[in-house]
Amino acid sequence: MKAQLQHLLDASERSNVTIQVLPFSRGAHASMFGPYVVLGFPEEGALDVVLADNPTGSTWLEREAEVARYRDLFDAARTSALSPVESRTLIHRRAKEHGP
Repeated sequence: MKAQLQHLLDASERSNVTIQVLPFSRGAHASMFGPYVVLGFPEEGALDVVLADNPTGSTWLEREAEVARYRDLFDAARTSALSPVESRTLIHRRAKEHGP
């Protein structure tokens, strides 16, 4: 576990990585229904999509309104989460709890 936490800390130092912890103490949030990934592409005219996992498989969503809804869910979760600095502090503290 300590190695995994250290890996998160190392990754969080990269300029293209942001890690935020959303602790249970922050309460329920709309993204708790299951995992999803919002994929955005920089090419002009490229369609952004969502890959949503559910108990029976995965679903690709391409409709603009659906993708926008998942972006809103992500933004709400990110707003509820600890800041990147607070998240690093928490991860570091948990890593120390797992030994030297």
